[in-house]
Amino acid sequence: MGKNEEKEKLREIEEKERMMKEIIKRYNIVSPVEKRGEASTISLEYRVFKEEELRAKMLNFYEKLCKSAPNLNITLSEEFMEKLNTAIRFTGLKVTPQDVISAGFLMAIISLLSVLPTLFLPIPLYVKLVIILFPVIVAYVIMYYPLYRAAWIRIREGRSLLLAVLYMIVYMKTTPNFEGAVRFAASNLEGKLAQDLKEVLWKVEVGEYTTIEDALFDYLKVWSQYNKEVVEAVHMIRQSLLEPSAERRDAMLSKAIDLVLEEMDEQMKKYVRDLETPVVVLHGLGILLPVMGMIVFPLVSAFMQEVGPNLVKVLFVGYDIILPLIVFILLNQIFMKRPPTHTTVELTQHPDYIPPGKFKIEIVGKRIIIPAIIPTLIVLTIGMYPVLNIMLITNFFFNVSENMRTKSMLVSLVFTLVLAISTAMYYYLSCFQKRKLREEIIEMEKEYEEVLFALGNRLMDDLPIEKALVKAEEDIKGMKIANFLRIVIKNMTQLNMTFKEAIFNNQFGALRYYPSALISAIMKSISDALNKGPRAAALVLLTVGRYIRNIRTTQEKIEDLLSSVVSNLKFQAYVLVPVIAGVVVGVARIILAILAKMSQNMAALNLGNVEGVPSMTLPTFGSGAIPSELLQIIVGVYVLEVLVISGVFIARIEAGDDKIYEHDTVWKILLVGVLLYILIYLIVMAIFGPMVGTVTGAS
Repeated sequence: MGKNEEKEKLREIEEKERMMKEIIKRYNIVSPVEKRGEASTISLEYRVFKEEELRAKMLNFYEKLCKSAPNLNITLSEEFMEKLNTAIRFTGLKVTPQDVISAGFLMAIISLLSVLPTLFLPIPLYVKLVIILFPVIVAYVIMYYPLYRAAWIRIREGRSLLLAVLYMIVYMKTTPNFEGAVRFAASNLEGKLAQDLKEVLWKVEVGEYTTIEDALFDYLKVWSQYNKEVVEAVHMIRQSLLEPSAERRDAMLSKAIDLVLEEMDEQMKKYVRDLETPVVVLHGLGILLPVMGMIVFPLVSAFMQEVGPNLVKVLFVGYDIILPLIVFILLNQIFMKRPPTHTTVELTQHPDYIPPGKFKIEIVGKRIIIPAIIPTLIVLTIGMYPVLNIMLITNFFFNVSENMRTKSMLVSLVFTLVLAISTAMYYYLSCFQKRKLREEIIEMEKEYEEVLFALGNRLMDDLPIEKALVKAEEDIKGMKIANFLRIVIKNMTQLNMTFKEAIFNNQFGALRYYPSALISAIMKSISDALNKGPRAAALVLLTVGRYIRNIRTTQEKIEDLLSSVVSNLKFQAYVLVPVIAGVVVGVARIILAILAKMSQNMAALNLGNVEGVPSMTLPTFGSGAIPSELLQIIVGVYVLEVLVISGVFIARIEAGDDKIYEHDTVWKILLVGVLLYILIYLIVMAIFGPMVGTVTGAS
């Protein structure tokens, strides 16, 4: 659907609304919505929702590709087709399983026909093997894309399910109304889940479903394959309305949140048990063993000189392209099985919010947002220009003279260092300002439960809200979050605001300085509860405080479960991989230097140049060996890629889909790892280099 068609659809919606208003006005009809006094709000929200829905209905590239493929009537195993159908429904992709399978096979055939002529060209065998695998990779990506997208949504949006349950329970504590609870959760959540809940509400508004229960539980069927405990918890929240007393209703609501937390804990225990072996095996066979195996290839090229020229290309393709790709895919598959536990910190409400991949600077008091990629490319260009210039002048990639070995190796190390610094710089610039905001919000949310308990206990004494706030502020004096109460007290006493205004006022409200989605949602519920009296608000405060404490305790248990695995991964990334790689490159250079000198001596004996020794025919080797400078670049790039992949995997295992934490972890691991790799190499050469030099006479 093009932009013109989209505008035309929007005009049709507006025209229908205009005609409906004229009919209502002509016949003096009052709609049920207007009777509730919500007509203007609903109309505006409905228009916004329909615009978002219209954009969502536009087909993306993947959907267009699958829809355009002719039906080949190919079916795979029944189990795979069922998984594919479930994933398509869960993700909302506008395709069928048959569309996906047909597109996968069709694109594989087209890819095969397009690369088939290249197989008859005089190219190395390893290149032909890669070309043959290309159609298989294309088919795999197309057919498994819905499964990967479903897993990613489950992890990214599944963490919001816990907040949705919490928000619904918080609302039900003050107002036992299930539709209101769903509306409250939808208005306070972010992302796809919030949009889905809004869609559920509008399906009831337009009559597609008669009740909110039918609409919501039909929607939750797509989650039943991934988070059954959340679906059960929502059912319990609905059933709590049938309880005859407030005590039993509260007990049912408490049981709902406990069910989610207990199941979350059990799922993570199982995941950690299943995680240890594949991670150790993958890191050993996919990362450490290949690095250690690097020492073999220089020996092969030294003794089998005919393979030397092609071996560099093979190593580059294998180590710097294929192997990192395989490691990333396998680690990503492990991550996709992770249960959703953490709730990502939302920064969008913060006054200093910065879009992803960007950072801010202030010039003459003016705030300027800069993409992180711009300074990264500048640093990379400035650093690489002299390095590449020296490489071209010295014939670096083809024939480095013996008297230039040390200098060329330094150039090689600088190449790796510049590449690592520029990459780390991108990740650092993308997160360093957001990291501070994230830590501030995490800290205030941890302390927030103390505010709830302190204020709730004071309200239980039937104190007015003004006095209760003063007493609660004294109870938590010394904590950063105490300033939240001070702002509320100041607004109420000096600016004559109500409790709700003191918190939510756009200019002076306390939430302006404490922009947390969790705090905002809970304070909305508490301000409504105050209308029913201090004791009613106190019960909500104490109950919600207990829920938040239980959630934090569960997440701390999960962090303890993951600590051993994460510590092992960090040790491998920070220490083991860089140290082994540095030793391998250093030892390889020493071995190549020794072999080169031995080859020279044997050549001298063959020519009879040694006094008193008759000429003889001896085998020579070493002249076709891989230059240690090129080997270092291959290993250095591989180490850089492995460190980035390891950093991403560690952050995702530890904190889920949290881009700020992920970027912060990657730049630290990358910078420390590459610097340690270069340092270890220099130490190895400092220890053994002089001894080799005395034997070989090399500079």
